[in-house]
Order: sequence, then C-alpha cells, then structure tokens
Amino acid sequence: MNIYQRFAERLANDADYLTRSHDDTFHWLAGDWEWELSIVEPERTATGLMTFRATPYGISAQRPGGAPAPFLVYDRYSERWALVMGEPEAYGALIANRGDTVFEGEMTFMGLTMRLLQSWEWGEDREVLLRNEEWVDGEWVLVDELRYRRVG
Repeated sequence: MNIYQRFAERLANDADYLTRSHDDTFHWLAGDWEWELSIVEPERTATGLMTFRATPYGISAQRPGGAPAPFLVYDRYSERWALVMGEPEAYGALIANRGDTVFEGEMTFMGLTMRLLQSWEWGEDREVLLRNEEWVDGEWVLVDELRYRRVG
C-alpha cells in the first residue's frame, strides 16, 4: 500500500486520529538559557544565550538577534518528538521514541554527514546536559556536551 492508502486505512480505523492531543513534555524548557559547548577533540569551548518558547507544535529556539526556529517538534500522530536543526551549516532531524529523551538520526554539519545520538540529562533544577555522540567505526563516540543553565 502507498502512503495515501495507509493514511485512509488509519483514518477508517481510528476515529480520533486527526484530533489527537498535543504533548507538552518539554514546555518546562521555555525561557532564557545560557549555554556552554565543550568539544572533546580538538578540545575547545563556546558559550552563548538561547531563548526557548512553547509553541503549538512544541518548542522554538532563538539566538540573540535571530528569528525563532523550530527546535523540538511533536508529531501527535506517531507520538514522537523530533529535534530539528535547520541552519545552512547544520541541518537534520533526530527522533526520540515515545517518552524518551534520547534522540537519534542523521545530520549534516559544515558539509559532513553523521549519525548522531543526543542524550538529555537533567542536572539540578536549572540545568540540562545534552551529550552528543557520533557513530564512528561501529561504536558511539562522545563528540561534545552542551550544558544549558536557566537564566534568572
């Protein structure tokens, strides 16, 4: 069956399919955050600010002076979250299964494509750690950590 046939079948079998509710799992992220990126090799760091906002589709991210862009998008039909990146230098989508805070997928950074695994860990009340691992030679290798601290 093609996509349209599968969609019609889904509609026929699930009367509530088109009215499924939104998931606000990540709405706590809304607000202003300082971030620090620690790259493993070559070792270096970078810092900055990010503002996250709750939206009808999930969470948007905005750098100072920039426009808001989708960051976390909830697919209410498959009940999964997508972490999306859509900049000219870095783009891709990582998907988390239901109820998970581990995102996996393919992304391109500065013309180089990789398979990426991003794990979220909660620190104290005002801190989140994102660990990025790349699939290299048959194993996950830590490439960087991005630590967010809530401002205010």
